[in-house]
Amino acid sequence: MNLRSLFLICFATALSASASTAEELVRPNFLPEKLENSKGKKIDSSGLAGKYIGLYFSASWCAPCRAFTPLLKQFRDDHLDEGFEVVLVNFDRSNTDKRRYIRDSGMEWPSVPGARRKASKTLMETYQVSGYPTLIILDPNGNIVTNEGVEAIISEPETVFGQWLKFETPNA
Repeated sequence: MNLRSLFLICFATALSASASTAEELVRPNFLPEKLENSKGKKIDSSGLAGKYIGLYFSASWCAPCRAFTPLLKQFRDDHLDEGFEVVLVNFDRSNTDKRRYIRDSGMEWPSVPGARRKASKTLMETYQVSGYPTLIILDPNGNIVTNEGVEAIISEPETVFGQWLKFETPNA
C-alpha cells in the first residue's frame, strides 16, 4: 500500500458549516476566542481574521498524520505570506502528548487549546470529521472551500492554493 492510499483510507470527509457574512475583519466565528501558539501561550484568534484557514484534525498517535504533517508544514510555510494559516485541532490523549507532537513536528501554527477538549470535539462534530488526518480549508468568511485538503496538498501542492483563492460560495 502506498502513502497516498494510506492517506485516502484515513481521510474523512466533512460536509457543511454555516457561513459567516460579516463584512469587517473580526474573530473567525468558528474558532474559540483563544487559541494557543506553538509554545502553548494563549493568543487571540482575531489575528486570523481575513485568512484562509486549514483546520487540521490530527494526533501524534496517528501514523498517517505524522507522515502528512511535514507536507502540510512546507505548504503552510510556502503560503503563509499569501494569507494561509493552519489551526491544529488535536486529539492526543494528553496536553503533554500534544506539546511533544507540536515540538517534534515543527508545527509553528496555532492550535485549539488542550487535547480532546470540548472545543475540539465541537469542531469535529460541526465539520463531521470521522478520521485523521483531516484538513478542512475555510475561506476568510468561514465558508468551506474543500474538506479534502489532505488529498489536495498531496496531489497538487504547487497549484491548489491558487484554486482555493478562486473559490466562490455557491448561491443558496
